[in-house]
Parts: sequence; structure tokens; C-alpha cells
Amino acid sequence: HRSSEIRERCGGAKDRPFDGMTGGLTAGTNGIGGELNARLTTSPLVKKQKITLSFQSIKHSRETKVRNARYVNPKPYVYGKLNGAATIRLSYSMSKQIGQHMTSKPSVFWGFSAGPSLGILKPYYIGYQSNAPESNSPALIPQSTETIANQDSIYGPATWTLGMDELSFKPGLHFATYLSINWNHSFYFQSWESGVRFDYFPKELEILHLANNKAFMSIYTSYLIGKHRP
Repeated sequence: HRSSEIRERCGGAKDRPFDGMTGGLTAGTNGIGGELNARLTTSPLVKKQKITLSFQSIKHSRETKVRNARYVNPKPYVYGKLNGAATIRLSYSMSKQIGQHMTSKPSVFWGFSAGPSLGILKPYYIGYQSNAPESNSPALIPQSTETIANQDSIYGPATWTLGMDELSFKPGLHFATYLSINWNHSFYFQSWESGVRFDYFPKELEILHLANNKAFMSIYTSYLIGKHRP
């Protein structure tokens, strides 16, 4: 009975789907965010794999801030910006170690990840001074094709909280390839990951007027820390 009990326990440990959790921050050339990772147990075919849930802001590479010289002390705003954007990603990642494992030394892995995304859009509000005689102060409205055509009437950006009740969503996909440096300690581990990521939204993540709003490529880096599962 004792030996069968031990076998059951060992088998249970082997069959556990998760080996630990990590969390951390990520910064890319097109935005910043955070992520949570569930490390999956190793298998004969895949030695290192994980499931990731992440959130990141997305900025278009062509965004440029301008000022309206018609006003005194104008605030800089992004001309042509229709929406602020972010994305939630669900990823599956697998990676392979480069070189030999050495105790008490960091390990280097090369890997790739892919999965579905959910793009989030929030209207970009501006202060707009109409040319109508009865207009005394700037109206706070979303930047649109009409306001873009009348750039001289744009005072500057409104507070970023405007439009939070007008969110819209777009489905997408993402892919990434990366290098990861891992440090294993007795009870916890650290990881520094850097790579290239490609986000694709077939129905367009409408950030900037008259721009490519379907495909976004970025270089990113992440720092993660987590705890081994006992």
C-alpha cells in the first residue's frame, strides 16, 4: 500500500499541468503594459512552454504631436488621431534552450509565441473652437475627418478619461519571436525577455486617419519574476 501511495503521488506531480506563475512589466516601441504567465510542465517534446495573458497600450508609429500657433500656450496633441488603443493578448509560447545548462548560471532560450488578441479603442477627444459666432470656448469632441480638415480650430487634447464609456473592440492575432535569459533560484525565478512582435487586426484598429491600421510591428522587452510550484 505504501509503495502504491508513493507511485500515485509521483504520478500526480508529473501530471500537474502548471509548474509555476510569473508576472511582470513589458515595454515596446509602440506601448507599455504588463503580463501574467502560467508555466506549463515540461514534456519529452517541449522542455519550456507557457500560457500568457497580457495587456498593452498601442501607439501608431506615425503619431506626431503638434501645436496650434493661433492660440496662446496651446497644448500639444496628436494630429489625425481618431482613437487611443490597447490590446489584450492570450498567447501560447514554447522555447528551446541555447547551449548547455549550467547550475547557478543563467540559461538562454529562443522561442516563439502566438494567439488571439482583442483590440480596444477609445475615441481621442480634443478641444475644438468652432468658427460659429456664438462659439466662445472650445467644445470637447472626438477628433474626426471634419476636425482634421479644420486643423486651425483645434486647441489641443482633452483629458484622457473622456470617451471611457465609448469603448469599442476589434478581434486580432499576434505572433512573436524572442530571446529569454532565465535565472533559477531555490524558491523563485527571474526572466528577461526581448523580441519582435507582430499584431494584426483584419478589421482595422483605427488609431490614425489615412494610415495602415491593420498591422503593427514592434520590438519589446519584458522583466518577469515568479515562484516555483511546491
